[in-house]
Amino acid sequence: MNITNRMPAENPQIPERKEPVELTKRYGRMKIRKNRLTALLLAFVMTACLFWDIPAHAEDVSSSAGEGEKTSAVSESSGPAASPEDKGGAQSEAETPTSSEGQTSEAPASEKEPSEEQASEAPSSEEQPSEEAKDSSSEPEEEHYELEEQELTADVYTDEKRNEESDDGTVITVKGELPEDASVKAYPVEVEDFDGEKVLAAYDITIYGPDGGEFQPEDPVQVSISAPELKDADSVDIYHLKDAGDEEDDAEQEDADEEDADGKETAAEEKDEAKDGGKDADAGAERDDADEDTEKDAEETGGVRARVELDGGTKALNAAKVAEGVKPKNKRVRFKAESFSIYVVTAAASDDGGIDISGTESCTLQVGDNVTLRDSNSSWSWDSWSWNGSWKNNDKNGIINLTDPDNYNHVTVYGEKPGKASVSYTYYTTYGNEYTDTIDIEVEAAGELHTVDTLNSWSLGVNLEMFDYGYSRSGSFSILNSNPGDGLCTDPQEGYTDGTTKEGLLQRVVGSDGFPHTIDAGHGSQQMSKWFTTGSGSEVLRGTYQPANYLFLKSNYDADGSFHYSSAENFAALNGATDDSTGVQNFTVYDKLGTPSNDTRYYYYKRGNFLPYNTINNMRESSNQNEYDLYGKQLDDDDPKKGAPLYLMDQQVNFHFGLYMNTDFLQPEGGLVPKDKADPDGEKKPMKFQFTGDDDLWVYIDGVLILDLGGIHDAQNGTIDFSTGVVTWTDTPTEPTEESKEPEPTSIKDMLDKAVDGNLPNGTRISKTGDDDDPTITYTVTQNTQEGTKTTDIVLEKNADGKYTYKDYSRHTLQMFYMERGSGASNLAIDFNLQTVPKDSVTVTKQVKDLNPYWADQKEYNMQLYVEDEEGDYQLHRGEYTIGTETYSTGEDGTFSLKGDQRAVFSGIDVNKRYYVKEIDPDETDGISYKTTFSTGGEDCTDPEKTDQSEPVSVENEPDMTVTNTAQGTGSITVTKKLEGFTGDNFDAQFELWKVGAGSEADVEIQTASYDDFKDPDDNNGTKSYTFTGLPDGTYYVVETGSTKSTSGILKTTYTVGDSTDAKDDGKEAQVTLNGEQKSGSILITNTYYGEYTLPKAGGSGTLPFQIIGTVILLGAAAGLGFWLYRNKKKKGAPPKDSS
Repeated sequence: MNITNRMPAENPQIPERKEPVELTKRYGRMKIRKNRLTALLLAFVMTACLFWDIPAHAEDVSSSAGEGEKTSAVSESSGPAASPEDKGGAQSEAETPTSSEGQTSEAPASEKEPSEEQASEAPSSEEQPSEEAKDSSSEPEEEHYELEEQELTADVYTDEKRNEESDDGTVITVKGELPEDASVKAYPVEVEDFDGEKVLAAYDITIYGPDGGEFQPEDPVQVSISAPELKDADSVDIYHLKDAGDEEDDAEQEDADEEDADGKETAAEEKDEAKDGGKDADAGAERDDADEDTEKDAEETGGVRARVELDGGTKALNAAKVAEGVKPKNKRVRFKAESFSIYVVTAAASDDGGIDISGTESCTLQVGDNVTLRDSNSSWSWDSWSWNGSWKNNDKNGIINLTDPDNYNHVTVYGEKPGKASVSYTYYTTYGNEYTDTIDIEVEAAGELHTVDTLNSWSLGVNLEMFDYGYSRSGSFSILNSNPGDGLCTDPQEGYTDGTTKEGLLQRVVGSDGFPHTIDAGHGSQQMSKWFTTGSGSEVLRGTYQPANYLFLKSNYDADGSFHYSSAENFAALNGATDDSTGVQNFTVYDKLGTPSNDTRYYYYKRGNFLPYNTINNMRESSNQNEYDLYGKQLDDDDPKKGAPLYLMDQQVNFHFGLYMNTDFLQPEGGLVPKDKADPDGEKKPMKFQFTGDDDLWVYIDGVLILDLGGIHDAQNGTIDFSTGVVTWTDTPTEPTEESKEPEPTSIKDMLDKAVDGNLPNGTRISKTGDDDDPTITYTVTQNTQEGTKTTDIVLEKNADGKYTYKDYSRHTLQMFYMERGSGASNLAIDFNLQTVPKDSVTVTKQVKDLNPYWADQKEYNMQLYVEDEEGDYQLHRGEYTIGTETYSTGEDGTFSLKGDQRAVFSGIDVNKRYYVKEIDPDETDGISYKTTFSTGGEDCTDPEKTDQSEPVSVENEPDMTVTNTAQGTGSITVTKKLEGFTGDNFDAQFELWKVGAGSEADVEIQTASYDDFKDPDDNNGTKSYTFTGLPDGTYYVVETGSTKSTSGILKTTYTVGDSTDAKDDGKEAQVTLNGEQKSGSILITNTYYGEYTLPKAGGSGTLPFQIIGTVILLGAAAGLGFWLYRNKKKKGAPPKDSS
């Protein structure tokens, strides 16, 4: 019955007492209404549940649809594209199949919608396209990708579903010409039977292009598989699994192409049947037949049969051997691959003793690898037909090396360097006939050796010089012995001992020859020049002194202006081209790491080493991997360099050499330099010199020792911070203990103070002018030279933190002496962002005084440089100059422009000439005029007759010119801050100075000061003040923002100008005007905090009783309402007690 369409019956008039039947009907109608309500509620719930479940169903449906679409696309691709009419016809036929009598029969409802299997079935034989059409449509058009040489690491999954990545440590890489933005995915394959061979690893590897399509390389690529199963394998063979169709596809004959098509159809059927899970016996029988055919093909082609788990079923495949007798290194094997599917790594057969050259024409191995060769014709017995075989290495170029070549059973071949060679085995028959079997061997580099871009540091004023002390030195040698070239380092003061540094080996100031001298260790003081120069008495091998260049990475300099090299990141060899005009040889810096040894006992062989007189061209991979940093700490797992291969040296390792570096640099303002080279006016960071390595490292600045890491030691670190003047270094033992502590930091000032009282070379002295609390301290170094007395002033300034560092804009010379003499290992990392200048250069620095930074930082000042020519006349200099890290060119009239605190560097100026600087009259701005002065080294050199230019000065002795513009007629405004009733801990606020715009012009914010910048006045009356200076004529006001709130008080701020008693609530109304008559003004800003009063809470402490009473009332009302509804329902709806 459809209750929704039922109409209620008309009820007759009922007397005072209703008949039982009528009451029963009425009660039934009430139940019907109740049921309707219940049904409506259930319908609503069901509908809500339906909509709630839609997203999950939609996801499943979309997933299924996606699979269906893929299947459909595959089936459609096997035939020609149909027109809309054809598609319609085909659909009609599919939906209304005809019976055998030709009558159209209606399919059952369950069969109207085709299943996935039916949708993906191939068309019937009558509908099969022609072979020509099949060729044009069944093969999808090949995708053409942009290829680039790269190495990709595969995402390795746990199984073919590829839902979860594997964590068993397997790493698979593919290297070669691959599409841009390509990816590689792999998963393990279960191999049930491999013709009796032991399977160690098997992976299905696929390369995907940027569009997600599968990619097969045009040329062979290198594959590397690193898996835990390969750890204990001595030798492995590698196979590529293909089905019969794939192998036939490789043939070139037409017959093979036709068979390939049949094989592909068979493979497709097998795959579908495997997906069915063997639902019917016929499918299983067909699969077994196909497997038998595959095994038969394998036997005919000489391949190996393999049975693997694929798509839920078992399938037999052919296996083609792609590499034989490969020696795993660090659980890793490499091989060349021409196409991708399944690759299997098996344990090489143990009974053959290596590759049988009687049936093999060639083999390939990598530098550092080895392979065992045998010849089955060498087997000898009384009834054998060959005997007395011998091996021969036909290589004359050192490409391979043979061990035990007289052993007629087998021989081991080692790859020494890339190239092609051959090995022959000659044997004799019992009849005396001689026969020879030969195998060609190609030795490949273990990996391609790529260089990185480096920096022409000489052009930037950083000069390097290398010194070779020779292989012949036996172990460590001493610099303190009377005859350092005669043997080992025996003095414990400089020996390795516990790996810590040894301070005090050298005197604190360089000698008159410009080089340090050793202390008197009982053998007399010695000049270090014998280690860093050539000639009579030099310890440098004759002919090995070499100016060097291109060591520092260009990428770091381009990013932040730093000079950076680390042996933990790149291997460097001094084997580059040599400039014929200068004799400077270039370093070659590689993207690989080098190590001197395979020794696994020491961590310093498991990190990159600095060995510039060796090469790694042969790419002989070490059994060690990169596991430690230069400090001897293990690398983090996420470090990109962890596990990187290390390569052995091509020659005997040279552990004895020296490196000398010198550069002139300028101390920037505050010792700070741009953090980003592309943004010279942006955020700043400290200028630093940093070194990490072993052995000796000494840094002298202006001839005074500042950083001392002497001695034969483990890798130690030292840093000079030019923004603070702090000098730090490590002194960590090789085997640190709980008692091991790092030394307390020192400073540039402390090192200069020690030099004043220290042991100095003969004819050298240093004096100090100024006390430790003075704003500046001057140290004067005096040396007696052959040219006379030489004096150098070193000026330190106290910064805002009370620390001393070099005076802003001063020029200095840094010398670095580095020696490797301890043998065993060598490490080097240098990183510094000094503002270097070439020695043949002139610098011009602009300073602006008595002008607020708002104007000083915006205004450019124009100048010209004049340089002396050969006749003694001064010519206008035109050309390039640099400001910071940016390069500019002068105008046609030789003009260059500088803002306040900027410095221009002109390179290529003859140091034997003189020069002067001229400033073009600065334009007046806001009524500002200037007084211009010129100075070098702090001494005024303004031309007394032409005040707009300097006097001529020497390029060699006075290369740094400072041009100072002092603004005339500027004024100041002093702001005094007063707090009344403030009860907080610390007050803070910002104070903005504004200049009133002229006429309709808007007001301009000039400067902002923080309350931390305010100082206590002399009378110390509880107020603080700050003065805005360098202000041109105009009207100004100050606004306070961001004031700290009191812990209990209401803030009111007022502004009072000068001696006025009229306090303004708005800072804009408290204005100060500066003009020719009034050059100063003042503003008092008062913050008054009034006490706050807290009102009592509504309800007070009586809230809880009222809450309880209110709750009781509500519960009572609810109970009463429920009882009333129950009584009413019972009275109206229930039948009488006497009703049936």
